[in-house]
Amino acid sequence: LLDPLATADRLPGQVHSVAVAAALKPLPKRVDERPRGQSAHFSLLRLDADLYQPTWEVLVAMYDRVSIGGYVVLDDMHLPYFTSAVTDFRMRFNITEPVYTVRGQQSKNPGAGSWWRKERHVTVPGALVRDTFGAPR
Repeated sequence: LLDPLATADRLPGQVHSVAVAAALKPLPKRVDERPRGQSAHFSLLRLDADLYQPTWEVLVAMYDRVSIGGYVVLDDMHLPYFTSAVTDFRMRFNITEPVYTVRGQQSKNPGAGSWWRKERHVTVPGALVRDTFGAPR
């Protein structure tokens, strides 16, 4: 079992399949249910949100917690709203790491399984978090 809070260098090898995420203990499904003030970093962020707003919210709330060398796994790059949110986020923060697509006979949707490896620190400004989620409770 992989430790979701492990540093990226402790992930065994490269992420070869989106199926590796199935072995991880997931965080709460709703970003606003995640306890505030947690500063833990993790090696893998898997997004399966389908629509623009929830995809944007996950990226705003979690991306700066992904360790350098960690992976962002995208389940729904074949869906236009999901892809728009990912593209907008990457453009806003000048994230230029290449996005790779998992291709195989099991995938019924081209681009359904995609990922990138985080290579540099990105700070999501607190003001953007507040604008996205409102004032802290």
